[in-house]
Amino acid sequence: MGHATLSRAGGRPNKLFSLSGLALLLLLIFEEMYLLSNKYIFSFTAVIFLCIFAVSAFARSSFHVRVIFLIALAVSATCMVWLRSIEPLWIGLHRAEVFGAFIPAVIFLRASFQDYSKLFADVQVNGSARPNPLLRALTGNYALGSLLNVGSLHLLSSNLTSFLASKDLPKLAQAAALGVASAVMWSPFFVSISFVSEMLTQVSLGLLILVCLPISIFSLLVFQYFLTSRVSFRDLFSSLYSFRGLAWPLLVVTVCVVGCSKLFGFNGAQSVVLVAPLLAVSLMLYRPVTIRHTVMNAARGISRISEELLIVIGAMLLSASVGGLPYLRELVVSVEPALINPELFILLSVLILVGLGQIGVHPIIGASILVPLLSAQDFGIHPLIIGAMCVFAWGMSAAVSAWTLPITVSAAVFQVPVAQIVSVRLLNMAILHSIMISLYLCLLNRILLIGA
Repeated sequence: MGHATLSRAGGRPNKLFSLSGLALLLLLIFEEMYLLSNKYIFSFTAVIFLCIFAVSAFARSSFHVRVIFLIALAVSATCMVWLRSIEPLWIGLHRAEVFGAFIPAVIFLRASFQDYSKLFADVQVNGSARPNPLLRALTGNYALGSLLNVGSLHLLSSNLTSFLASKDLPKLAQAAALGVASAVMWSPFFVSISFVSEMLTQVSLGLLILVCLPISIFSLLVFQYFLTSRVSFRDLFSSLYSFRGLAWPLLVVTVCVVGCSKLFGFNGAQSVVLVAPLLAVSLMLYRPVTIRHTVMNAARGISRISEELLIVIGAMLLSASVGGLPYLRELVVSVEPALINPELFILLSVLILVGLGQIGVHPIIGASILVPLLSAQDFGIHPLIIGAMCVFAWGMSAAVSAWTLPITVSAAVFQVPVAQIVSVRLLNMAILHSIMISLYLCLLNRILLIGA
């Protein structure tokens, strides 16, 4: 998903988990009803359940996430006092409600796919006589993670660990986390693409994915070099091809989400909220024997959601509050666009967003402020490039920040310390890679502006 770990039940009241899980389930139902009917009463009810969830999630979240959430609330409250209006509160909550439904919808789809994906993983990983475990971990978690999010880490770990000695597990955990982080850079089943799609309503979801997909594939090549000290298109393609069983389901699901967005004018998150449960139910009906198992897995997953969604709520409130400040918007509008160098701004924005991730500031916080301000005036940066640089920085941060979900889950799955996954060499690689992608985005920005 992004930053922050999923909460665990250790020593904390199970009632909070049941309450937050029930709140999110009802929120998902009412959000579906709102999207299908466009009746405000369903949206208002969904916001109520989102608030119930936020209270229970805050009570069981980590200190780090509580601090971020409280800072976002404090800044938002200050802005609203300045504005003498609570309108940004309602705007932020209504923007966040779709993500309260998005994450449970993705978990439901993930649970329905798990029985199938286990077969894909077992057959393909064991199908090679001498697999490169690091490359398998990278490409397998990229392919499976694009569909199942961080759930791929659990499904592939048992097969991959059999190829390495225990002393090599930190490297394997690192490869697996980098694979998921690469998927963050393009897949509509991560909050990254959906959040940016929500903020940039003028950007087509299909075009955003089209621009981000090559970036994620190039990132695989960079990560391959980082892990194996060589770049081999043949080895990378061969390893990806071994997971070809995932190609059709991934293609079908992605086309359905993009098609829903195109046909009905929904953003990425709204499209996933509509499509994911329908596909999940279809898979369950195709194999009725899995219904009970799928429902229980989905219920457990939904009840554990807390920290990431809490950060999303804080970011949406922050975005609505900061974006509503007339003085700030007037200041931005008063800036002469000729004084801003688009290429330098793209580079600095990416590096700053990735850098903030190192101190625990989720890229969603930076993006929630950056996107509205850049949208206030034409600074010579195409909206599609604004979206792509935010999504890339999000994925890059997920690859190198100790606070990220791919890294923390990978560390837990492979039973290695987080400190052994994040290294100085990895951070240096992240800086160099961010510069290369920024240059690509600058070139693409010039082309798009000429075409416009």
